[in-house]
Amino acid sequence: IYELYPKTMTSQYVTSAAVPIESLLVDGPEKKIKPPPPDEEEEEEEETDEEKDVGPSTYIFYTSDGDLFKESTKDPADTSTISRPSGAGYVVDGVKLYYILDGTKIVEEDLDSGSDTVLVNLRRNIGSIVLDKKNQVLYYLDTTANSLRSFSLPDKADKVVFAGLKSPSQFRYIPRTNELTWREGTAQATKLIRGNPDTGSKETITTSPFIRDTDSQFTSLPDMIYFLRDKNVYKFNPENRRVSPVISTGTVRAIAPGKPGSFVYATDDKAIKQYDPVSEQSKDVTMTARVPDTITMRYPPRKLYAYFISGDNLIQVNKKMPSEKRTIRRPGASKFAINPRSMDIFYLTSEGQIMKEPLDKSADPMPIASDVESVSMMKYDPNTGSVYFTNPERGTIESANIDGSGRNVIYEDLDNPTVLSIEQDRLTFTEGMGSGSKVSVGDTTGTEPRELAKYPTLRDTDKAVTYNPSNQKYYFVRGTTLMEFNPETKRTTVIRSPANTVALGPAGNIVFASPDRKIYRFNPETRDTFELMQSPVFVSEIVGVDFTPKEIDAIVEQDTPDDPDGTEEPEDTDKKEKSTDCDSALKPLL
Repeated sequence: IYELYPKTMTSQYVTSAAVPIESLLVDGPEKKIKPPPPDEEEEEEEETDEEKDVGPSTYIFYTSDGDLFKESTKDPADTSTISRPSGAGYVVDGVKLYYILDGTKIVEEDLDSGSDTVLVNLRRNIGSIVLDKKNQVLYYLDTTANSLRSFSLPDKADKVVFAGLKSPSQFRYIPRTNELTWREGTAQATKLIRGNPDTGSKETITTSPFIRDTDSQFTSLPDMIYFLRDKNVYKFNPENRRVSPVISTGTVRAIAPGKPGSFVYATDDKAIKQYDPVSEQSKDVTMTARVPDTITMRYPPRKLYAYFISGDNLIQVNKKMPSEKRTIRRPGASKFAINPRSMDIFYLTSEGQIMKEPLDKSADPMPIASDVESVSMMKYDPNTGSVYFTNPERGTIESANIDGSGRNVIYEDLDNPTVLSIEQDRLTFTEGMGSGSKVSVGDTTGTEPRELAKYPTLRDTDKAVTYNPSNQKYYFVRGTTLMEFNPETKRTTVIRSPANTVALGPAGNIVFASPDRKIYRFNPETRDTFELMQSPVFVSEIVGVDFTPKEIDAIVEQDTPDDPDGTEEPEDTDKKEKSTDCDSALKPLL
């Protein structure tokens, strides 16, 4: 079941039903849910009651009389002059500032250290610059040659993207669609154009009189383009080509993208306000020390977490700062699973109960299954909204409804079921021991399982057997080697060594851990490996995968054995590996 927002034409997942839906009636108190944020800007961390409107880590950058200033929205007195860019020619990305110097150079400045580097020395006039944060590409206008150029920050490559433009200005980049927009012409021959920098294609969005050569500071949101006209904010609808006023105070000096789905604007009285197109309401953000001419907001980045077990404790680790961790103690608990959407945790108690509990302790723990004899593995499935677990003592694979309404036996009379994985309602599990072991595949409805492979192709000692729906192959760890199994050819392939566990990651990628406490991402299509993060502890088993692209995995850690499987460590393979720092490696996933 999804909720659709007609104004923004976006939808948001609400829940899943236990049966196919033929008709739908929603009854209950009205609750306004914000639409899912577009990827216009890096998503900010959720505000607490104490942080609303003042966000202690939020900064505003603005130009005033040619100077660029940085101010904290919490303390406007905390103001510093950064540099002297030419007009509106600057971009802020984290601690990096990119600005136009002397009208002909693009400079990169580290806001922490104050060091700067000249990236581009064009010796011709540069009109404005924008940044594709995901791919780390700067785009800028060469107003002398009437062209649009790109500069790749990783490889320092500079090239022409669009040539033969007519007086280009008001240049913007739209991350959501990977498009550039700019204005061309003057007076009665004004055009608003968008183009794709990858394909080189471009088209005219609108022309005068809908758009004027005096319109400025175009800001694109999912379904509208907002801009300044005579110190008022107007919006342009590309579908019906209608221009209509949004803020008609006659005091607006600057606008820019704000929090996801909104924009911010500055007024003559030094006020910074945020406008929400859904509610059509403005709210105060801060006051600046000077009257802004242009503005840019830098919000604190959303924290991304991994979850793992150390001993009998659940540990929360900040992926960008692994040293920042939080211990979540549940005495006597083991076999954790997690619902990354609701942030509920599930765990087995020493009394044989599977408990559900909000991670923030906003509600008391609730049993969803009792009298559980044993559990060798437990998983949460977002598709069915249930927790699944293997019970070797009873020879069953069972599920428990997370609302505590029931416990179901999916498969019974199994021979020592152990490893369990769930991908798109597909259950993969091992049976038997030694030469009599095999791996079978079933589903969450209890359809008769089929044998996938048996010893020695797949074995009961293989760890974390995981199905990848993107290429219909299986991945697992044998000894300390990451392996790939093709069910059609029944052949196994060595991917990388050493490795000690594996799980399905976002976008068809594989996430695995190595004995040196590093977490990697493997791309099955390109066969490339990227380092994602350094874990503070040895990772022995990945027990949960976040089912949104924003998060990657939850990790279980146990005591580090000298040899986890009692076998000699195989030789390292010659597979291709690419390693980057954590932040840059995470960007393609996000």
